[in-house]
Parts: sequence; structure tokens; C-alpha cells
Amino acid sequence: MEPYNYIEVCLEKFSRLKMNFERYQNQSSILSSNMIEIYEFIKGICPYFFVNGKIDSSYQFLINELILCESLLRKFPLTNIKLDSNFDLDDSFDTCSSVKEILDKIVYIARKFIVDSNSYCNINDIDLTNNCKIVSTFINNLCNSLGIKSRLVKISPGFSEEANLLDGHGYHYFVIVTINNKEYLIDCTYSQFFNLSQNILQRIGIVGLVSCNPGTFMIMNNSRMQLAYQLLQNGCIEFNQENIKNYFDGFALSYRNGLYYEQNKDNKYTTNYTYIDYLNFINGQDNQINHESIETLGIQKRPLSYHM
Repeated sequence: MEPYNYIEVCLEKFSRLKMNFERYQNQSSILSSNMIEIYEFIKGICPYFFVNGKIDSSYQFLINELILCESLLRKFPLTNIKLDSNFDLDDSFDTCSSVKEILDKIVYIARKFIVDSNSYCNINDIDLTNNCKIVSTFINNLCNSLGIKSRLVKISPGFSEEANLLDGHGYHYFVIVTINNKEYLIDCTYSQFFNLSQNILQRIGIVGLVSCNPGTFMIMNNSRMQLAYQLLQNGCIEFNQENIKNYFDGFALSYRNGLYYEQNKDNKYTTNYTYIDYLNFINGQDNQINHESIETLGIQKRPLSYHM
């Protein structure tokens, strides 16, 4: 079959997904099955568009269409967590007598800011994709105004801004605060990584795309899942050794493309990084690229061997 015939077949699959989205709006399992079929088909036909080490422009057209189809799946959450949508409480910190009450109030005010900024009544209906910088900056400024030691942290793909793995995209912001000599991580936009879009495991291995979002990997084992649920519900976690390891594992795994798993014969979806490694990563003293081949990180540039 000629490459242009594959394009026609793929476009038919995209059309079927869109029709099913209208027909089965509350049945994510059907749409997920459609996406898996599309992912595997694209991985199978990719070598026909890969000539002399370069991808044909018509293949990029398919990837652009694929990303549009994935966006339809953002309405389907990976978890059943529902946040309180009542924001009629007092913003004052005068009654806060414990660290937990202070953190809860910071998160409450941040979530109220999110709702006000998006003109929604229910925070559970807001897609927080690409909102991490503005929300985390708001939290950092709030903490500074309260005299709370606070640090705005940005992580880039591979924990290296210089590597530019995703052409300037794919970064994430959060805040680390210190109260009574104890550190806490506040991330009120973490839910952006926990919807069905870009969170189906078969996405890994497609040329022109990155891996899955961190949500996929966070729900794979109990330790990471417990942290994810706590952070999604409470908006903050203790910045301790176990939580540091689990939180950043999700991001490190999301930065690996399919070539990593092919080259390392690894499908366990774990890392050997310690909490100390991750502290060095976010402090700019080290990064993931110093430990893993840059070809296996970020956007995948060539097909997997078993598809060639």
C-alpha cells in the first residue's frame, strides 16, 4: 500500500473516533479502544514515511490530526477525585493555628483564584493545561505577602532547559514553601496530567510525539498513586524523601520516549534516581540527559526497530 493510502485509512480512523465521541460521550472505554487502535496503526505505518532518516511532511499532518483527536479525551479524568466547589469561605489567615490550616488556606485561595480566572462555578470542570505558571506564581506571591518562605520552581523536559527537548514546551511550575523549618510542595494544577488525553500507554513509541503524561505512570504502583491522590485532593504534600522520589519519577518517566524502552529492554516504568538526584536536578546541578541517551528523551525522532 502506498503512503497516501495509509493516510486515507488513518483519516477514516480519526473520523470514527470523532463520531464515537459524539455517540458515546460518557463511555471512555470505547474511545480509549479507538485511540489504542489508532496509536498502533500509526506506529505500524510510520516506517513508510521515514526516508533517508527523515519523516515525510504528510506524516506530520497525521500527527497534527492525532493531537486534535487526543484533545477530545481531556474531559475524561483518570481518577474519581472531586474537589469541593464551594468558595464562599473567608480568605483570612487569622484563624489558622496549625501548619495544616495555613497550607489548606493557601490551597483554598489558589483554587478560588483558578475558578475566578476561568469564569467557572465548579473547579472540577476546569482544564488546567498550561496554567501551571500563572497559578504557581500567584501562590508564590501570596506566600511572600504572608512572610512565608517560598520558592517558585520550574522543571523542563529532562530537567534541562538548555536541552530544549520539546522546543520550549513541556515545562511545569510548582511551589516549595517552608513553614516551621519543614518544606512542602504545592501544586494546584497537577490535575492537568490526569485525564485520558495523552495518558494511554500505547502512545509511547510514536515518532513525532513525546511519551505519556505523568498521570499514566503515577497510577501504576501504590506508592506513586497514593502521592498523586493526596496531591490532587489536598493541593500540597510534604517535601520529604519518599514524596520527592515519587513526584519526580512521574515526570522523569514521562520524558522518556519509546526508544528508551527498546534500547534498555525495560518495560517496568521505574527509575533508579534517588531523592538526592532529583534535588540536584531541580537545583540545576545535574539533569536526566547526563544519565540517559538524549535520543531516548523528548520527541521520538525515528521509528522503533520492530516496526522497521
